Amino acid sequence: MDQNPQQVLIYNLKGPSYSNTAQFEFNMEPRKRFFVKTAYRFVDTKVALKQGLLQKNMVSAHRAFINLAYETKNNHWQFDFTTQYNGSKRLPITTSNPVEYQRAPYSPDYFNLLGQITFLAKIKKADFNIYAGVENLLNYKQPKPIVAADQVYSRYFDASMVWGPIYGRMLYAGLRLKIK
Repeated sequence: MDQNPQQVLIYNLKGPSYSNTAQFEFNMEPRKRFFVKTAYRFVDTKVALKQGLLQKNMVSAHRAFINLAYETKNNHWQFDFTTQYNGSKRLPITTSNPVEYQRAPYSPDYFNLLGQITFLAKIKKADFNIYAGVENLLNYKQPKPIVAADQVYSRYFDASMVWGPIYGRMLYAGLRLKIK
């Protein structure tokens, strides 16, 4: 897709394509029933294309998360909160498109926050859980995720350029019943 956004060219790669990944995790329980989990991942992926050695498109070089979880002493309540960091990604080259259908060469960095509260109970021989949560708390959305969305049948229409959330903040609630 980097040669021409209206075509998908498939050919054997020639040159020094490679992928190196490093991941670091750190988990701890600073207080009883309070857990902290962290992780960071670095991905160095280069692909030899006709334009030269480029970062593989749609792959973030940097990703990280922090998760905080707490359970009450009687285990009836659980609280969970996660922050995810998504680094920028190289996007396919769209310079041959008309100006209104061109995209930036890189996506921006963004954060995604999510959390959940769960109440756990036992009723006779059943586990009963009630939960409520939120996803995409910051309401971050990728602007114009579909290229040429206004021209569905044009040669520039492209729904493959989605690199981030396309939905807004989502609240949810639910009930789980597990019968033993």
